[in-house]
Amino acid sequence: MSLVQNISFAIVMYGIVAVLCSGSLSVYAQEVHGGLDTDHDGLSDSFEKILSTHNEKIDTDSDGYSDFLEVKHGYNPLGEGVLAVVSRGPQASKDVSVEEYNRLNDFFSLLVDIANPRIALDVLRRSSKNDTRILRSCHELVHGIGHAAYAKYKSAQTALQFHNDMCGSGYLHGVLEAALGSSHSILKDAHALCVSGDAKCYHGIGHGFMYFTDNDLPKSLAYCSAYKKESARKRCSEGVFMENFSSDQLLHPIRHLNSADPFALCRKQKKRYKDTCYFYAPRYVITLHKDAATLLKQCSKEGGYRDTCMIGMGSALMKKNIDDPTYVERLCAQAQKTEQKYCIQGMVSYYIVHYDSLEEAKKLCPTLSAANVKTCRKAVASHSYLF
Repeated sequence: MSLVQNISFAIVMYGIVAVLCSGSLSVYAQEVHGGLDTDHDGLSDSFEKILSTHNEKIDTDSDGYSDFLEVKHGYNPLGEGVLAVVSRGPQASKDVSVEEYNRLNDFFSLLVDIANPRIALDVLRRSSKNDTRILRSCHELVHGIGHAAYAKYKSAQTALQFHNDMCGSGYLHGVLEAALGSSHSILKDAHALCVSGDAKCYHGIGHGFMYFTDNDLPKSLAYCSAYKKESARKRCSEGVFMENFSSDQLLHPIRHLNSADPFALCRKQKKRYKDTCYFYAPRYVITLHKDAATLLKQCSKEGGYRDTCMIGMGSALMKKNIDDPTYVERLCAQAQKTEQKYCIQGMVSYYIVHYDSLEEAKKLCPTLSAANVKTCRKAVASHSYLF
């Protein structure tokens, strides 16, 4: 295969059954990377099994480039085209299983180690375009790539040289979580990481504070309040609340959740945090209700924060169903008439964040029903200041 060819080719990986350890490589994955290498091509026999390459042949496809060299540069070692990956599991399932997620996470972490974060991000981007289940897990997988990048370079500054805002800036979140999670001087380290004043960086710091405090929300908010600028404090608190309501309960359990009354936490927050709390709370709420009609009534009792809650609901539904905006629009249509436009605003806002693009959102608007096109375009316009 020529290294200048650019034809997508999916490699079906064999299983890595592992438990994710805060974004780092599992014990099995470490063995895969550091085990026996029969052909001495730089890829262990175990990793070659994942790739389906020959462990006794340096150049499996006999194209003049070693398997290691092709993987290191993001190309397919089995033939023509670039490296991509497909998910395993029942075709009827919209989401990857926990086991499959761990397998994918280990694969991308190993790819960071063998190549670099940019290659891993490129492979994930290609894979997301061809596999909706990977697309739906993209934000979490990019988090994992960020963790792996920090583990490789032991430097946030170096890892952030590969920064990419794809899939809701998950890479940035992952790097900052890993960097601050092991900090010995949390405020000093945090303040040194966002010297450019970038809003997305402060948001990522909020995620990092939650890792450092083992998901202690009050303590993390207290760290955010140490920033002098209100804009920095707000962005940081957004990261804290997002982590609180979005974190995987199996891998990174959260203390401050109440399934019987998921908005209780928001009601007791100080006024400056209420909007942010109500925006992110639906990310947890949607995990509690399978019936859409019941789900979309949850914000109605939250008084003056109902509209913010519905914007968050639309955003949460779009994140969960990023592969199917039309479905999300149909869900929003089941909300009360006065709340539907806020749900649409939220779905559009997350679509922009996921693709880091106003242009992609502009393409989305004409695909919606005529009644929602105007709301969609207004939502796009309201985010123009970010670009």
